[in-house]
Amino acid sequence: MLSKAHYDHLIVNDSDIRVESDYLQRVIAPLSNPKVGMVTCLYRGVPSKTLGSRLESLGISTDFCGGVLSAREVESGIHFALGSTLAFRRNDLQAIGGFEAVVDYLADDYELGQRISARGLHVKLSEVVVETFLPAYKFRQFFDHQLRWARSVARCAPLGISGSDSHLRVPWALLVLASIRGTYWAWGLAISAVIMRMVVAFVVGRLVLKRPLCVAMVGSGSSPRFGRCGCVDCELRRTHGGVARNLIHFKRWQIGQSSGGLK
Repeated sequence: MLSKAHYDHLIVNDSDIRVESDYLQRVIAPLSNPKVGMVTCLYRGVPSKTLGSRLESLGISTDFCGGVLSAREVESGIHFALGSTLAFRRNDLQAIGGFEAVVDYLADDYELGQRISARGLHVKLSEVVVETFLPAYKFRQFFDHQLRWARSVARCAPLGISGSDSHLRVPWALLVLASIRGTYWAWGLAISAVIMRMVVAFVVGRLVLKRPLCVAMVGSGSSPRFGRCGCVDCELRRTHGGVARNLIHFKRWQIGQSSGGLK
């Protein structure tokens, strides 16, 4: 697919992403600054009807996006990228070895952003927020996906996963409450932890992602403009039988076969 691209600016998305009509213009704009090497986006989860899918959506809209914003503050900028949007220049991709350099990594989006950042270029977190359509996870599938995500973070950013315990105040507060048999100050600690957690969820979900938490749990419905659910993959399948996405997967398989598998 890369050989078919005619221009210097490239965008890679996960296939389950829905964007607004002005998405390309807004996402590409920061690349006019030569110091910016990558643009990426936060995303909202659009759940299916299962509990696992709705919990995944709620976690994306509160915990995951909150962690990304925290990383930006703690690390003085973003030094990785998210698969929802990877916008970059062709010459910067070539400078890090192309897609072939990251094809063996499960978190290839993270690697692309990190390697471009390592060249001294900024990774810009766009103001654009996109949507990702979530599968109808059963609870076990939801748990397995969360575990895989945690393992990926632990491998890519071990300091980040170790620091995540500090913002998960509610479990620690409940543990203290249970261990000392409910003294007044322990109850106060637990209640304050719950309130702080709700405030963070509101700020990220409502003010950053522009979405009430009830919508994160229930979903926002389908888009009549895009096929059945509105994601890129469904639109490709409706109009082109999924040919474009299959070509991407076939190319990735070819590169993976030549280099010995995935990491």
